[in-house]
Amino acid sequence: MQYQDTARFTPISFVRDKALALTLALVTIAFVTSLLVILGTTTDAILLIDLTLVAVLFLAFALEYRRRARFWKSIEEALESLDKTRYFDELVCEPTFLEGKIALDMARSIAEQATHEGNELRMQSHDRAQYTELWVHEVKTPLAAARLLLDKMHGEDASKLKLELERVEHLVEQALFTARSDTLVNDYVIREIVLGDAVGEAC
Repeated sequence: MQYQDTARFTPISFVRDKALALTLALVTIAFVTSLLVILGTTTDAILLIDLTLVAVLFLAFALEYRRRARFWKSIEEALESLDKTRYFDELVCEPTFLEGKIALDMARSIAEQATHEGNELRMQSHDRAQYTELWVHEVKTPLAAARLLLDKMHGEDASKLKLELERVEHLVEQALFTARSDTLVNDYVIREIVLGDAVGEAC
């Protein structure tokens, strides 16, 4: 699953996000260097201290990037291979930093809410299907009675009425089929047949 114009976690985006902290750290190093110069510290000592501070700063940023990159990479991989949202939580590694924990908790809350709403929609759909199925079975009784009465009638009007009754029965069957569209296993048995025999029987 690809998202256009979506922010991604990369070394460049990480540095941009940490630009303020990085700037403050560099300003601090420059300030310390100025103090050391004022205090008359030797050039070699100042250089050693500056290199140490820069190395510590680089190591801190590298470690921070590494632990965040692992979490966001697992999210990207989860989104790439995700076919059902309920598996998202199992595919994402547990973050070790505050923002990641907050983001994952929010994602879990959203997923739970979506699951709850999905279950409610399924229940509503099931209730509607049951009502339609019950209505179809109820309406079949007067239709069957009407057909019995129609069998005793003759003439052109009887033929027209028979056609209209067949149309009503067909529409009722369509309503029943639609109501059971999610559970066709109740109405059909999947098995191999001889196509020629089936066509002959239908004809």
